[in-house]
Amino acid sequence: MLSTTGLTSNIGNAGLDTTSQLARLQHQLSDCVNCATANTTAGKAKIQSISDQIGAIKERQQHAQQNTVNQTPNAQTSPQFQRDANNHPIPGAAVGGTINIAV
Repeated sequence: MLSTTGLTSNIGNAGLDTTSQLARLQHQLSDCVNCATANTTAGKAKIQSISDQIGAIKERQQHAQQNTVNQTPNAQTSPQFQRDANNHPIPGAAVGGTINIAV
């Protein structure tokens, strides 16, 4: 069975690629599940530990994705206006109403 020493201490560190970390842990989990000691108490504890780490990474990725989605402005809630020759918004003139050409 492979050891998770070193991986657990790196999970929270900034700058680590969580995708590659997740792949390493999933490979490790596969090795542990298919190991001869998988049904022992120690083997089951190791499998649970790796599974917990995988779950934590997936949860962080999901929260990060949700935060990114929540920070993206919705086109329907942020009105855009036509601009005059000096690039100032024209009150009451929504984008697509008329074409303002300044030469």
